[in-house]
Amino acid sequence: MNGGQVTGNTATNDGGGVYVSQSGATLGLSGSQILSNTADDDGGGVYIGSGGATLSGGQVISNTAAGDGGGMYNNNGTLTLVNTTLSGNRATAGGGGGLWNNNNTAVLTYTTVASNTANTAGGGIHRAGGTVLLQDSIVAYNSADNCNTALTSNGHNLEDANTCGFAATGDQQNTDPLLGLLTESGGTLVHPLLDDSPAIDVGLCLPGVTAVDQRGVTRPQGDGCDIGAYEFALVAPAKVYLPLVQKN
Repeated sequence: MNGGQVTGNTATNDGGGVYVSQSGATLGLSGSQILSNTADDDGGGVYIGSGGATLSGGQVISNTAAGDGGGMYNNNGTLTLVNTTLSGNRATAGGGGGLWNNNNTAVLTYTTVASNTANTAGGGIHRAGGTVLLQDSIVAYNSADNCNTALTSNGHNLEDANTCGFAATGDQQNTDPLLGLLTESGGTLVHPLLDDSPAIDVGLCLPGVTAVDQRGVTRPQGDGCDIGAYEFALVAPAKVYLPLVQKN
């Protein structure tokens, strides 16, 4: 699915917005929004029982699970997130406000996991099993700890606390990323980097993965690629034209 929204749906079990259940099945979402869906059990926005899901330029926003995985729940599948924002999701009686990984593998690249909440540990990401691998990603401002346990870092990740175990090259711990409020920009919902954000120009450029950010803005805009789903671009100052003064 290119673009479009999955919004306002309800499941009495798992997968309020989307449910992937068959081995070998693959969900592909490019620039799509998973918004305000509800599951009475796990995976308010997306539930992956088996198979795989890839989100590129995606937005998983304000979904709710009564159990675990407010935004996304990966039970035994392969999850890939690139240039994606997980924000405002809630696990009201469990963990993993943004993402719960139960088994198998979740890979997050240039992804922002911010302002999610959970009743138990892992307001941003809860790894119950399997592997959660991050690179060039931000995990910040989540309740009940950003992560319930150490994740796998490929470097250049940023956390505003020290719960995700980021200790690879270029990682930053206990560092406020200086994110703006969730904003529509370029037709997509993203947390913009504010001026002087420590995420600017310190990421690793990965042209083989993507050469743009979540909005389609070219990476890099400065001396290096930025961490997270948003690439900060300086706005050129407006030209000022002074009136011509003639000499008498």
